[in-house]
Amino acid sequence: MDIRKIFTPQEWELLGSSPVYVSAGVMSSDKSGPLGSMKELKALSRKLLETSASDQKNPLVELVSVHPLTDEDNQRALSRGWEDLVHGSFFQTVEQMASLVEQKTPTYAAEFKRFLYDTAFEVAMASNEGFLDLFGDKISRQEADFLNQLNLSLRLG
Repeated sequence: MDIRKIFTPQEWELLGSSPVYVSAGVMSSDKSGPLGSMKELKALSRKLLETSASDQKNPLVELVSVHPLTDEDNQRALSRGWEDLVHGSFFQTVEQMASLVEQKTPTYAAEFKRFLYDTAFEVAMASNEGFLDLFGDKISRQEADFLNQLNLSLRLG
């Protein structure tokens, strides 16, 4: 059975774009400049490729990594993540994602939520936060705060 059928089309659009959405959030929490942003987007792509190439047992994780959305859907998720972080609704949306998977696919929820957190963490680690992406901390204070709030919103414990 296709696990997407458990969700409404609107719910699946939200979950299907979730790795891109959380990546946009962490990228927006502290702008890294053009070079840093390219590294962060590359880290997102690498995470999805590595996950899709693994022997994934979680159908939710598999679907969002093996069957990513269209470029247009991904661009919309990036834009929505940036806008939601600015307008203060980002973590409410993440809580909605967590509730959806907990209610509709409880067997797969914990691993899926961990995958989202790990994706955001790898994106945050992709570039230095200093001058020309050469100096500075791997994770800025703003990114660390974002990751802490993401952890709480996903209810990872």
